[in-house]
Amino acid sequence: MPKDEPVADEALAERQLNEALKRVLESDTFARSERLRLLLSHIVTATIEGRRDQLLGKNIATDLFGIDVGETSDLSSVRVEIGRLRARLKHYYDTEGTKDPVVIEIPKGAYSATFTKAQIAPSDAPRGRSARPGHVKALLRSARFLGVVAVVAVLALAADALWGPWFKEAPLSERPLVAVAPIENLSGNPGYIASGLTADIVNRLARFDNLVVVSRAATAVQNRSEEKALSFGQRLNADYQLAGALHDDPDGFRLTLELLSIPGGEVVWVDEFFLPDTDSSLLTARLEAADAVARALASRNGAVTRLVVSGSDGDSAPDRAGYLCVLRFYAYLQRRDPQEHAAVRDCLEDATQTSPDYAEVWSSLAQVYLDERRNGFGESAARGDPLSRAFNAATRAVELAPDSASAHSVLGATQYFRRDLAAFRKAARRSLELNPNDPDARAYFGHLLSMSGSWDEGQRLLAEAMELSPIHPPVWHHSTAMAALREGNYERALREAELGEMPGFYMSYVLLAAIHGHLENPDGARDALTKLEAIRPAYLEAARVDLGRRDFQPTLVDVITSGLRKASSLGQ
Repeated sequence: MPKDEPVADEALAERQLNEALKRVLESDTFARSERLRLLLSHIVTATIEGRRDQLLGKNIATDLFGIDVGETSDLSSVRVEIGRLRARLKHYYDTEGTKDPVVIEIPKGAYSATFTKAQIAPSDAPRGRSARPGHVKALLRSARFLGVVAVVAVLALAADALWGPWFKEAPLSERPLVAVAPIENLSGNPGYIASGLTADIVNRLARFDNLVVVSRAATAVQNRSEEKALSFGQRLNADYQLAGALHDDPDGFRLTLELLSIPGGEVVWVDEFFLPDTDSSLLTARLEAADAVARALASRNGAVTRLVVSGSDGDSAPDRAGYLCVLRFYAYLQRRDPQEHAAVRDCLEDATQTSPDYAEVWSSLAQVYLDERRNGFGESAARGDPLSRAFNAATRAVELAPDSASAHSVLGATQYFRRDLAAFRKAARRSLELNPNDPDARAYFGHLLSMSGSWDEGQRLLAEAMELSPIHPPVWHHSTAMAALREGNYERALREAELGEMPGFYMSYVLLAAIHGHLENPDGARDALTKLEAIRPAYLEAARVDLGRRDFQPTLVDVITSGLRKASSLGQ
């Protein structure tokens, strides 16, 4: 969160405060928590209207939670919800709200809100990456980690619960270790529901390549109820511990979760899920909640990956070979910066020598080579055909890890650019079969299907990916912007293109300039063209060739280039 200087409430107009509240309530961070949305709205509205004296624990308990304070003086549930609200607000301003002009906070010890004007310093950090400077462990811990793996593997074998497929293809010592604590049953329902949720979450996390999850057998053996919450995670030398509790809700159950860093115990992620209490829907809701947790934590844009990337030293990544190069590649995907492209490519190429059997290095390298082909990054005749190099690297990834969704994903992309659409669709299907929870693969194939002319199918996949991962990379909006652009819905196209703005990536400004051109907006056109010229001088003369290299359909190329011409005439 930005280090802001407190500003008196009266220094901010009521309109600004209401707009700040609206931005938070409409964010992805608060989208799935109606309870916290209502609590925040209640507190902020009362504060704005000068009713701070009414914001007492007993009033909130009565007005929002229906607790009869005449029958009980226990306001612990209110304090818990206020604590969760503070954590959720912090997460919002560390991610989606980094550029908000006004920051809302609930100070500790108070139930009213404070408002500060954000003093946001210019930053090169990619949108969506946490700016939190909190604790992230060093990744290189080989000796102690392998000892833990040996113990846990024996326990897992005994329970027939081996970890995910990455144990066969990547260095164990270089991936963050997550311990899932048994979910605490605070409801009046059978304990096996909470136990089942724990198992579901472990199983779903194990499908992802980006972390190692401690088996539920090891967790059960290590957990001791009389010890402090973090003890068993510390004994396992985990990097993070996922803790949760199951609560009663008027229509079912409410599952609350938080991810803690070890050893400090800082809360780095929170969420909650509602589970209806009916025989027909409880199992489905359980599995959907487990899927959502796994995506939020373990996908390429998930909480654990963002935390590790933000705590790693990019300049030293080549010295650490495989895993940190892959993390650096994930960070590169947020910006698509051509200079970082060269550094990531060199890092990954070095890693193929030091970690030749690490499939994710090869699949990441294949995507970097594809960016030479479609974006013109680092082109050099001496390096050979980038598409051939991408195909060879992707094929190697699949050979090393035939059950890796990410390997099949990039192989499908290379087949698309080789114009083998049948092979592309086959690889796409295989990738989604291997990991149906991977929003990145779903979005990637949705984009490529759209560009191939299957717009309805492609945009449906992309919408599903955005639903699976509400906090997602800006580049996903490029496809939705182009879909609206080709339909002539320029207002929607502009909204999507603005969400997809990636400073340093020229395609952001190609789309913005073309859309402003069609909208006959001279200021917007001038701004986008200026930024485009700084990244790609004389791009307008080469636009049609560049867009063709990206295998855009001729009709889409026509719409974009005509918009660029209009923008150029408006900007003069």
